[in-house]
Amino acid sequence: MGIRAFEALKRALIQPPVLSLPNGVDQFILDSDQSDVGIGGVLNQVGEEEMKS
Repeated sequence: MGIRAFEALKRALIQPPVLSLPNGVDQFILDSDQSDVGIGGVLNQVGEEEMKS
């Protein structure tokens, strides 16, 4: 079950609209989180219509 969930997550992460190129004009926002066992971050950009990651 874990392998199927991981494969589904990989497919979801590479399909639009998840991936987008930065436009160089709009503001960037860095969201980060940490715990005792790991750290993660997401670079977002706020566009005209929505936030893009």
